[in-house]
Amino acid sequence: MLQNHNIRINIQGKGGHIYINDVLFKYEVERSAHYSNNFAKQMALKARTITATFPDGEQIKRRTDRTYTHVVKGEDKMGNRYTNWCGRPDLVTKRTARLTTYKVGQVTNDPWAN
Repeated sequence: MLQNHNIRINIQGKGGHIYINDVLFKYEVERSAHYSNNFAKQMALKARTITATFPDGEQIKRRTDRTYTHVVKGEDKMGNRYTNWCGRPDLVTKRTARLTTYKVGQVTNDPWAN
């Protein structure tokens, strides 16, 4: 695919004069079939309901199109309560470091899980 861009370049000379140059910039862009297929797959993802279960048996649900593995529920030193969904174990550690009391649950019901 050929793309055209009009670019205006302003150059100020030593005497304070401004020179304006209009340039037509043309270049060829090639998009592979792989790019189009990935875009189509991403657009096809639908939201689903996932369930996380805490060690005490409490369950929490969320409707999303993202992939999560854990949920952190807790309170910080100011008394603010948080529920954070995490997609990686290192993010769980990051979230729990900021909280004074917390509990960590794992996603137990995910239709996309292998």
